[in-house]
Amino acid sequence: MPPVLERRSTRMTVQPPDVPERFVSANIAAEFLSVTPRFLIEEARAGRLPGHPLGRGKRKQWRFRLSELSAVVAARARAN
Repeated sequence: MPPVLERRSTRMTVQPPDVPERFVSANIAAEFLSVTPRFLIEEARAGRLPGHPLGRGKRKQWRFRLSELSAVVAARARAN
């Protein structure tokens, strides 16, 4: 399996394949997809994009894995 690219602050770093991929905030994930954080969270809530809500109650913190988002975008591009 090739190394996973991980974004830390404003630069990309290579992460060894045996280290689990980190979750990123909605802001970083939205920048990765070139959309707004609000759009990203709405799509995740609707189940159209993979996202992981953290916390209880109505106001949850959403976290994302860039590899999951990339896989969904690639699959949709192949389908079209």
